[in-house]
Amino acid sequence: MLKKKKGTIIILTSIVIICVSASMGFIGLVNSIRDERSCEWANIDNIEIHAHMDVPKVTKWDCDYEKESNTKRASFTIDQNNFDVDQYIKAYKFKRLDSFTKFEYGRFLNLKMEFLSDSDLYYKKNPSDEECYDVLLDKTTGRLWVTIKYQD
Repeated sequence: MLKKKKGTIIILTSIVIICVSASMGFIGLVNSIRDERSCEWANIDNIEIHAHMDVPKVTKWDCDYEKESNTKRASFTIDQNNFDVDQYIKAYKFKRLDSFTKFEYGRFLNLKMEFLSDSDLYYKKNPSDEECYDVLLDKTTGRLWVTIKYQD
């Protein structure tokens, strides 16, 4: 009977240690992604964490990180197959951009004003003291631009 209790305690202790180790590893991975600034490793995951939104499946992307200003700018071409842009706009609370003069377009990577004349633009921003992000979505072309100004 005593051996059975000892065996049970050893097994339960081992399971707890494995679970705690796995949790710590997962937390470490998430923190590594959150703290990453480069455009090479975990770029989309990093943007999703900081901009509080999902980046849908993309067919093309470009990214630039400026160390001096601690700013990441990225542009994406969304794979529009099986993508409901209206649901995406609603889910992430994008606002329709009524006027082209309302927004600082220079903040975005590879955004050319001449291509926006027939666009249906939506934006989302967080100008907080902690961390700033601006997101611009062109509903017509499926282009998505994200700019994040990191505070750390």
